[in-house]
Amino acid sequence: MALNETTKKQLKEFLQDEQVLTKNDVIHDHSHEEKHHHATRSFDKFCPECSEENPDFKEPEFFCENCRSPIGSEDDAQKSKACYNCGATEAVTKEIMEEL
Repeated sequence: MALNETTKKQLKEFLQDEQVLTKNDVIHDHSHEEKHHHATRSFDKFCPECSEENPDFKEPEFFCENCRSPIGSEDDAQKSKACYNCGATEAVTKEIMEEL
């Protein structure tokens, strides 16, 4: 049953006068599970926080020349300004790493 505009107005005024809660005044407690955002790099096999497997994993192609830590793909190596581990700025390929 739909209320006409006069009845809606009267009901609204009554609720305000009587200080009755309306559906807009009620706070709903929605317990939504927070989604975990994986902090993975392309060469991380697993998320360092939750240990879930990284679906975007790629074998690293470049490594830090100084500490031998993985840098990632050629694109990652070009975008990186420094090694996340030691701060060095030079990278070597996987082939050179295998020779060392």
